[in-house]
Amino acid sequence: MPEQTQTFESTQAEAVKVLGLATLAISVVMVAFIIFEKGNVVLALGGAVLFSAVALIAGRLPARTSRILTAQALVGTAITFNAALMGHALQIDSHMLYFAVLAMIVAMNGIRALLLAAGTIAVHHLVLTFAMPALVYPTLSLSLNIERTLMHAVIVVMETAALAYMIIKRIELNRILEEGNAKTLAAAEDVRQALASAQQEKTRAEAALTEAQKATEQAAESGRVAQDALRSNEEAQQERDAMRADEERARTNRDQALAHLLDVFGRHLDQLSSGDLSTRISTDLHPDYEGLRTSFNDTVTRLGHAMKEVREQSGSMQVQSGEIAASANDLSTRTERQAAALANIAQSVQELNASLNTVAVDSADARKLAEATSGDAAEGSAIMEQAVRAMRGIEESSNEINKITGVIDDIAFQTNLLALNAGVEAARAGEAGRGFAVVASEVRALAQRSSDAAREINLLIGKSSQQVSSGADLVDKTGQALGGIKESVDKITRRLQSSADAMTTQSRQLSDVNTSISELEGVTQQNTAMFEETTAANSLLSNSAQALSDMVSIFVTDATIGMPMTGENDGYAKAS
Repeated sequence: MPEQTQTFESTQAEAVKVLGLATLAISVVMVAFIIFEKGNVVLALGGAVLFSAVALIAGRLPARTSRILTAQALVGTAITFNAALMGHALQIDSHMLYFAVLAMIVAMNGIRALLLAAGTIAVHHLVLTFAMPALVYPTLSLSLNIERTLMHAVIVVMETAALAYMIIKRIELNRILEEGNAKTLAAAEDVRQALASAQQEKTRAEAALTEAQKATEQAAESGRVAQDALRSNEEAQQERDAMRADEERARTNRDQALAHLLDVFGRHLDQLSSGDLSTRISTDLHPDYEGLRTSFNDTVTRLGHAMKEVREQSGSMQVQSGEIAASANDLSTRTERQAAALANIAQSVQELNASLNTVAVDSADARKLAEATSGDAAEGSAIMEQAVRAMRGIEESSNEINKITGVIDDIAFQTNLLALNAGVEAARAGEAGRGFAVVASEVRALAQRSSDAAREINLLIGKSSQQVSSGADLVDKTGQALGGIKESVDKITRRLQSSADAMTTQSRQLSDVNTSISELEGVTQQNTAMFEETTAANSLLSNSAQALSDMVSIFVTDATIGMPMTGENDGYAKAS
């Protein structure tokens, strides 16, 4: 049961107990007053005992029954007091107790108890006016008593109507407060669930961001591995360059072309390891590689020209044939080493290609996870919007309650004015209206308490409305934060997509490079075979040199074999 309902019912039960004790107190005062005024003590004492017992026992009965019996006990006490003053000058003043009793019954907030009490008073006055008027009025004039009964009935009806309206409004206000409390609890639960869902979505987004960071770190690590492999290749290339420093200019040019190719790969891999995913290997590399292979073929061609020059210069051939054979053997050995180095480079490029493929797959997975996180964040934002609308509805209900409390305050003000007018009329009546003035004062005090209670309720509702508005603002800010998370996740998704596309492109380009290196390895092996054939031919030339020695004896043996040449491959001829 909501706390508001418990407070209202406990207030009713407490009012029953208080009015039970009030009945006992009124009975004691009534008996003392009757004894002092020399009224009917037996009737007063009997009524006091009977109705006090009923009021005290009523507190132990069910709620509605206890309120009705307590109200009847109060009315019975007033009837007893009226009858005990039979024939006394103050008997007409005892009627003020009826009005006071009706006002006291309002404290129990029981509409049935109030109406039954008013009905009991009406039946009592109507019946006894004709049956035993002495128990009601001090005079026996039937016409005067009827006029008094009608006047009292009108006053009782007016007071009962006002009090009944007040009770109805209190009950309606309590119902509205219960509904508002239930809506507030439901909205609070919705907000709690929405915040929990937002926290879960935030956790998922953080996890997705962590996965993306891990994928980025793996990509960086792969780049560092590739850079290390390239650095190792560069160091090996430098060693090979130092060993081939004394080779022919053709060999030097070819190694320079290969070093240039590796240098281009080194620059681009350095850019990749530094995190620049927009780097691309330019298409100029492939023509450069074809130029290197063409240079090598030109070297072989120039070597053939050199051999022709040797045949033409038979005198020098006899002297240098042994040196040519030794140089050819050395060149064949180094070419074999170059083929092995190219095989190692091809394997490194394959491993780098596999690493890039793995990074591309991880980037695609991270992108899918980021897209799912973005959808969850959008759903959490929609839940926040629903919570804000629910809180705005609660705030509107609070405004309606404020209007109702304003009506109650106006009723209390009007009741206060009526009580004030009744007091003025009682003052004009003098001694005869003193009792009525007391009742009017009590009614006025009761109206003031009702007004104070209405204002307190209005203040509480105002605070509740402010808290609900603050809660709506917080939920709205939470929705905006979720929107920011969604935008960040979308940015991460786009960047991951770009990274995956770049990785795929680089993997495809490395595959092309690997194919080219494999072709270069085949060409190098063919060159090795050609050098072996050259060695065999040089042996034949060496055998023929003796036969030609007489023919070339006219030549100078220390003459320059290779004449200076122009063009980018001059070094090949000089080395030959």
